[in-house]
Amino acid sequence: MVDRATSGEIVTFIPQIYDTVADPRLWPGVLDRFAEYVDARGCIVFEWRGEGPDRQLSGTMMSSGYELQKLVDYLTVFSRFEAEDQDRFEALSLDHDGIDLIECGMLFDTQEELLSRPNVQALIANDMRYRAAGLLNKDNRKRARFSVQRSASSGPFTGGDHATMGALLPHIAKAMELSRPTQELMRAHGAMMEAMDSLRIGVCVLDERGYVVVSNEEFTRQRVQYDVFRIDAGGRLQVHDRADPGRFEEMRVGIHGHGRFGARPRKEAIVTDRTLPGAAICIEITPFEKSDAFGITRFDGAVLYTIDTTSGFRCDAKMLQNVFSLTNAEAEMAILVGEGLTNPMIAERRDRAVQTINAQVKALLTKTGCKTRAEFVRLLLGFGTEFVKRDPEGSGDYSKLPLS
Repeated sequence: MVDRATSGEIVTFIPQIYDTVADPRLWPGVLDRFAEYVDARGCIVFEWRGEGPDRQLSGTMMSSGYELQKLVDYLTVFSRFEAEDQDRFEALSLDHDGIDLIECGMLFDTQEELLSRPNVQALIANDMRYRAAGLLNKDNRKRARFSVQRSASSGPFTGGDHATMGALLPHIAKAMELSRPTQELMRAHGAMMEAMDSLRIGVCVLDERGYVVVSNEEFTRQRVQYDVFRIDAGGRLQVHDRADPGRFEEMRVGIHGHGRFGARPRKEAIVTDRTLPGAAICIEITPFEKSDAFGITRFDGAVLYTIDTTSGFRCDAKMLQNVFSLTNAEAEMAILVGEGLTNPMIAERRDRAVQTINAQVKALLTKTGCKTRAEFVRLLLGFGTEFVKRDPEGSGDYSKLPLS
């Protein structure tokens, strides 16, 4: 029996997963192929919308063999039962950064209890006897809840199936997180190449030799303004990273190292310190083979997303507060950090000593599991951030977002 988790099939499939970063329209095909590898009917990505008793589960992506209206009808009829199941899936998968899909048989003490549930009976009637589900993002648990369904004739998931899913899902999690800006851009403008300059983050596509193929205005601004990106004598892009000089090149040239933080892909950002105290550039890298969005047919390159942590990013402060059990004061501090203010700037605005702000920011980082301010800003980007530039009339004061 072929071990698909280590086979050449998997190795060639992983770069295709990352092609979705530049072209989210490829996701159905990626999910189809994932399902084929584990002999599944298909797979669905859910997210929660709303809060408390008003929350509703919504399917955001699915295999091409599923019908959207049938999924909507199912979630409408069995909303309470599916919510209970999703809460159980979540509770069983929060122990660590990795992605571990929980099988439906683990949700209840007995098979009889599981099979007596109306939603499970409806799934079985539609030839979806076995399910496995888990979180692709354990920072923001409302988003990217992955579920794969299997028919009775295929039988339960095997150890080999879990090994295959374990090899692929970290890459799916990272690609899904990094494709969010592109999805937002395409919703706003219907195109990538023509509207790339509308993004508030830098984008740069490199070919297999490290030459810049295309980049947007924000990346150009960062490259000119900061001592982070350099073009060497041969014309290749270099990243000035004192902490780990070789990491950028290592991530650029292959798939090794991608996805190693599983359900917390934001930890993979390369952070380069700048001369401004407390600020940094965060760099996300993915392999890149082809994209109709960029007009590239095929090459073994990479896409960089670069984030200037002083630019100021608005997040859903209430959601962040709920996920990490922040006090109102801590949530307000999070808004100020996300706004791009350094600790001395925050101290001046709040009329506090810098030492006091230093302590409060350090406590905030600890509570959210972040090592640095830059990593915290990267975390904020997963909570309702708008990546496409807004009209000047729509710009707001981020420090005054409601917390109650």
